[in-house]
Amino acid sequence: MKSTGLIESWTGNPGDWGPLYPFVGHEMEMMLVCAVVCLAFLIWKFRDEQQRYRSEVDGLRSAHQSKEEN
Repeated sequence: MKSTGLIESWTGNPGDWGPLYPFVGHEMEMMLVCAVVCLAFLIWKFRDEQQRYRSEVDGLRSAHQSKEEN
């Protein structure tokens, strides 16, 4: 039977095996990067939606005013 890496028995201490996933020790930095990217996306999204909302409101106001003039 082939061995799967350095693990020969599952009865050992997992702490002795070494890192079980990549970038061990960088969890806080990665969380901060994700939080900054998420915040930047939300700011961009809110500004974009506000601009679209204002353009739609302006279009509706001009259409409403042109109906009142007729």
